[in-house]
Amino acid sequence: MVENQGFLNKNAMFFAKLEEIICFLWYVKYINLEILQRKGFIMTKNDRIFVDGMAAVKMVEGVIQMSFFNNINNQREKCGEICMSQQAFLNAFGAMENLINQLVEAGIVQRNGNTPAEPPKAAADSPNFE
Repeated sequence: MVENQGFLNKNAMFFAKLEEIICFLWYVKYINLEILQRKGFIMTKNDRIFVDGMAAVKMVEGVIQMSFFNNINNQREKCGEICMSQQAFLNAFGAMENLINQLVEAGIVQRNGNTPAEPPKAAADSPNFE
């Protein structure tokens, strides 16, 4: 019977420690996550940021950093930054390039340098061909 009590005490201690660890992980996951989100360090999957433009794109120690701005009272105010791996940047660039191609095909936008040229004048309109 004494041996069983030692076993039960060890199990009780194990489960008490496990409960403590679970509570700590919950705290770290939810409380600290909420604090970091409120401070703007972490975005949730439902966060959307509307921007007026991109202020800068740079690579720092192999990480691509893109900072964005909003025009407020005719002044640019930084409103966020995205940091991503080089592969994620290339994937995002490819997705944007595909969207641009779809917009061009739909006639919504035109690529720079691809403005429609004036149709050539017919030969009959030229004074050289009378």
